[in-house]
Amino acid sequence: MNRLRGLTVAAALLAMAVGMPAAAGGDEGAVALDQHGRSHLWRGPTGRLTLIEFAASWCAPCRRTLPRLEAFARRHPDLRVLVVSVDDRPQGRDELVEALQLSLPMLWDENHRIAGHYQPPAMPTALLLSPAGDVLHTAPGSRTDDWEELAARIEEELRRNPAAGAAEQAPGSR
Repeated sequence: MNRLRGLTVAAALLAMAVGMPAAAGGDEGAVALDQHGRSHLWRGPTGRLTLIEFAASWCAPCRRTLPRLEAFARRHPDLRVLVVSVDDRPQGRDELVEALQLSLPMLWDENHRIAGHYQPPAMPTALLLSPAGDVLHTAPGSRTDDWEELAARIEEELRRNPAAGAAEQAPGSR
């Protein structure tokens, strides 16, 4: 029991050191590192509207959707955006980041924990999460119509609840 408490305290201290909230309710495993070594909470309440996009270096449609996502994220700085690489090795993620010159945080899904949790039905798949961490919208695939529907939903959520996107950004938690 003391060892578990010690690990929980260590996780909380690490989270504070990187400027992000500690995961509540024993969710310490819901943190993953991006291509820059920054920690990001990928499950649970974040207090912000979040878009998670699943992608892989072997996914040709992902190479078309990720630049579009990057441009959308630049136009909507209040939206927290994470890309999750389901590649088997971090080099796949890194190759995709380099090839597309992405600045969005891209998490490597080691052991496929994130994909296992959200169960994306296709590559790519985008999930819109509420500030409480609930899935509001799922957009599998790369069709333009699906993207436009998702973008409209995001803009509606940001208009309806501006505080959902206006939370102060911690370093590396965009």
